Amino acid sequence: MSDHNKMFESLEERKLFSGKINLGPNQIYFNAAKGDSMTYTLRVTNAGDDKLLLTSDALRIKGNDRYNFKVLDFPTTGISFRPGRQVNLTVQFDAFNGDASLAIKDAYLRIASNDPKKPVAKVPLRGLVLKSLNGGADEPPVQRLMEFFNLGITTGGSDSNYLFPSNPSTPNDEVSIQSFVKAGSGNVVIKPLAVFGNNSDPAIRMGYYTPGILDSEKYLWYVPGSSAQSVAPLIYGQTAFDPGSAAFGVATEYPNFTNADGTIRNVYQEDALNKSWDSNMARHMRFYAYKDAKGNVVPNAYIGIQEEYTTVYDFNDTVFIITNVAPAPSTPVLSYENPSGWPGNDVLVFNKVQTEDPDVGNIVRDSNTLRVRNSGLSDLVISTDVTGDYSISSGGGNGITIAPGASRDITVNFTATSGQTNHPGTLTITSNDPTNPTVAIALSGYWQVYSEFMSPTNRASSEPSAEMIVNKLFGYQTIIRPAGKSLHNNGLIQQIGDEILAQTFKIADSSGRVRVTEVATFHGVTYISQSTGETLPTNSYIGWYKKGSGGNNTIFSDEHVSGQMILPPKLIQNGTGNYTSPLAAGSFSPGSANQEFGFVVENLEYSEYDRNPYTIDSNGDGNPDSRPSNFGQFLRWFPLYDREGVLVPNTYIVLHDYNRGSITNYDFNDNIYVISNVIPVDAVKTPKTAHGFKLDDGRNRIVFTTPTDGPNITGFNVYRSIDSRGTYDLLTATPLARRAVTTWTDDSPASGVTYYYRITSVGDGGESQPLTVKI
Repeated sequence: MSDHNKMFESLEERKLFSGKINLGPNQIYFNAAKGDSMTYTLRVTNAGDDKLLLTSDALRIKGNDRYNFKVLDFPTTGISFRPGRQVNLTVQFDAFNGDASLAIKDAYLRIASNDPKKPVAKVPLRGLVLKSLNGGADEPPVQRLMEFFNLGITTGGSDSNYLFPSNPSTPNDEVSIQSFVKAGSGNVVIKPLAVFGNNSDPAIRMGYYTPGILDSEKYLWYVPGSSAQSVAPLIYGQTAFDPGSAAFGVATEYPNFTNADGTIRNVYQEDALNKSWDSNMARHMRFYAYKDAKGNVVPNAYIGIQEEYTTVYDFNDTVFIITNVAPAPSTPVLSYENPSGWPGNDVLVFNKVQTEDPDVGNIVRDSNTLRVRNSGLSDLVISTDVTGDYSISSGGGNGITIAPGASRDITVNFTATSGQTNHPGTLTITSNDPTNPTVAIALSGYWQVYSEFMSPTNRASSEPSAEMIVNKLFGYQTIIRPAGKSLHNNGLIQQIGDEILAQTFKIADSSGRVRVTEVATFHGVTYISQSTGETLPTNSYIGWYKKGSGGNNTIFSDEHVSGQMILPPKLIQNGTGNYTSPLAAGSFSPGSANQEFGFVVENLEYSEYDRNPYTIDSNGDGNPDSRPSNFGQFLRWFPLYDREGVLVPNTYIVLHDYNRGSITNYDFNDNIYVISNVIPVDAVKTPKTAHGFKLDDGRNRIVFTTPTDGPNITGFNVYRSIDSRGTYDLLTATPLARRAVTTWTDDSPASGVTYYYRITSVGDGGESQPLTVKI
């Protein structure tokens, strides 16, 4: 007997100093296609104060379906490990070709150890056999998932047909909940049970939002592409949050789905908000009171199911559990939406040309619509008012009743008759919504006397400048032209304001698409046909190309006669101008995450400088002068800082100027685009998600997740400021170590002060754009 064992000769003494087994998770769920397998890592931790011993025969699989499960690579000599250490066991589920599709396999893993209080631990194992992991009809019905997780819930759908019926069978356990409130002390927790959505990376992002307010989402965690078709999926981020006493809704982003306006698909808890992208069906999120296997209701806990598509519905795209919640009171909820989406739901932007082009006229944005919805459960009563050079032509008034789920369009007209400047105004909506009784919608418009250079006395432009459009009308805080500086640079490559000098790009998030929206176009509305001499209406188009390739791919064209317009419409078919078309927007996929690409306007002005011809003829001999070495800048890239001054990651305002010889004037407002989901070539990628919250002791905590591709990331920096566009102080003396999920706490925030935190990735190629968190 060793000296060590002589110290513990009695059982009582051994209980004082012994190994203690902790397992995580305490139950393991699998799914696999026939003929395939899935592995899961079981963490075994020694929480005791002496060695924990697992002998060579410590592990046994028991149960009727034990042959479908096995533990891989457990050493034949057993394992002994010290207190605080962890051992990972790889457990595998095999779905045999002979297994029936949708079969549920049950077994358990028996683990024997020298833990005197728990000499035998059991981990239930449960596997779901699928025909394939190709999605669609091979996915499990949501009712089958309820059975798989031993939930005594009746959804109203079949357990054999993957489609969820438009009229679920009754009785079923669904409860209509349009928003939640926290039920008790502590945090609200949202965790996924299953994800069977689109194969992208990330597959989904999930979080919460303010009821009635589109684009108010705060995402907590994401599921990587490896779990896009999985039960018990992997997640990265924060599952717990504290909404305080305010009502909130659950929101999920599906990055690989794009709406008609080019925005990313979001599924909202409130039916009314989903109508903005699916006119066929409003309910895309259903809830059921949580019931255990015996049918007992667990208080303040619900199972949610979601549907992200618009034509075929299965409601298994995300299945999740939310705890410590109760339905919010049945009150009216004022929701509002700018159907164009630009520059946001709380601002409408206009422009007006007083004297139109004499040959073809102009279409302008002198009218806008705000859509008001009642996403609550009782009647909403609203009244409207407008200030500034604006009027309400329809939809407004006093004491207007909107039924639950219904909507009303309010049309606002821009009425200015003079003053070539920004004309601010406000549309105010008051209502009986107890939490949001007054909503102020900013109005911003530009009036100009002539269409471009149509003045009868001179060619002085009456167009808005690039900074007028970006900073005044849209209210973005991107610095376009600092005081004393000019955008007029004769095409020379000169950085100004927040501009970056970038020529080619890669996609930032390969799960989605590169999105391009034309937010303004101010150039001539006519051209002279070289073949007939006719005066014809113009339009413009933008495209993309692969680096080193000669082929240009058109993304979209804007409508004819829209050359002097804020938010021009998209060209649907050749015509004389269709004001009611969707906005000029489009998207594309470059083909792979590593594909380098550039942009081109009308196959003439390229983002790569050396592809732009030199057209300046200073002596008028018909031949261009010698090209300067630093020439070619006709697309200028500015990071987008939103109306609050927060940087929008991987999104740029792009100013374009025509390089057309004598007509080139370098005002860089000919076409203005917002291009998102791009990063300059070789740039370090920004953290994927970030969530900030205040702890009970007054400290601020941030949780963020690491990009999974791009240049190598070695760590992260955290900065802090009290002004979104002010000076940021570095809070991390050395970069935080790289982890899949990083938690960082600010121990020194002042009481009652709002802080902006910027988190950047540091690695090969320098430092990334920041992700901003406001606490």
